[in-house]
Amino acid sequence: VSGGSTVPTPFGVTAASVSAGSVRIDWISSATSHKVFRGTQKDSLTLLSSVGAVTSFIDTAVLTGVRYFYAVSAVGPGESAMSVVSTSVPHAAPIITEILQANLEQLLLTLSSPIAERDAAGMKFILDSRIPSSGVNWVSLQSLMVTFPVTLPAGSHTLKVRSLKDAEGMAADTSMTYHFSTTMTAPDLFLVRTVERLSSRILRVVFNQPVDGPSASNRAHFSVRTVVRSFAVLSVDSISPSSVHVNLSEDITRIATRIEVYIDGSVTDESGTPLNLGKGQLLSIAQETSSLKDIIVYPNPVRDRSAVTFINIPVNCRISIFAPTGEKLVTLSERTGTEGISWNLRTSGGNLVSTGIYLYRVEQMNETNEPIGTTMGKFAVIR
Repeated sequence: VSGGSTVPTPFGVTAASVSAGSVRIDWISSATSHKVFRGTQKDSLTLLSSVGAVTSFIDTAVLTGVRYFYAVSAVGPGESAMSVVSTSVPHAAPIITEILQANLEQLLLTLSSPIAERDAAGMKFILDSRIPSSGVNWVSLQSLMVTFPVTLPAGSHTLKVRSLKDAEGMAADTSMTYHFSTTMTAPDLFLVRTVERLSSRILRVVFNQPVDGPSASNRAHFSVRTVVRSFAVLSVDSISPSSVHVNLSEDITRIATRIEVYIDGSVTDESGTPLNLGKGQLLSIAQETSSLKDIIVYPNPVRDRSAVTFINIPVNCRISIFAPTGEKLVTLSERTGTEGISWNLRTSGGNLVSTGIYLYRVEQMNETNEPIGTTMGKFAVIR
């Protein structure tokens, strides 16, 4: 409740893309009137529409691919404070762009949109209009391994989505039917099933078939990196017929960003089949932080680049950039704890910044959008 208002602030506010040209905003409130606010910056929202005793609104005045931020207030008597801000990017519904047979019981799906790792376990598929999937594993940002409780016979098949949403919360079209073919005489596709962090310096890589020992234990066939830097692989130890431990030279947990693990196509299974038909495979491990102590600005100084990136940023943060004169240039908002925040070196008015030392302030926000922590730093831009 705000000021003299006696009406509670709406809560449970969510924003989700409905199509490439619309976003649906939902909230919980018993008020008889509401105001919906929108902006392209989290801390700069303006009134979009006034609505009645409803708990949803569809915004159709949006541009595809642009991130929008939304909040809602309740009216009568008085007006409540704005709700917690929610965000969404209008885009087309996710679709399956490729279906490969991984083995006799699994399909490797490639998707048109990124998928959140935490959502994979709840996704469902239907094979040939009657066989539900028995498991779904996240492989990378745009690929899933789907397991069925039966052997896939050779021939033509269909696949339908029963439940799938992308990282922005947009649901796939469950009416679409995808057609693909399998063959039981072809060798199984040799793939990495999972990559996980066992400790600060050890990764476990699990393959879907027993591996050739020498090729899978060759450290030159593995690389580990983030957007900032690479990590040296000291050795690779065989742990079981189908898994290895990758031993790194240093602690990777200090960098809270996505860790990319690439295994090249020189790794083979015990029958000599190369990994992913010789193309190799890239997988990711998401890492997050709740601390403001180890923020990294990359590159610093900025030379011949169109952007600078801040990593080791906790979830729900905003970054304010200041000129050497102290003038505030722009405010950036963080969506997840694994992607970092990039700035295109332009002010909020679109002007490219010049050579100089720039200051940044990072504020960590709580669920009610109040600051709970602040840190400051600086970086250089050289033209």
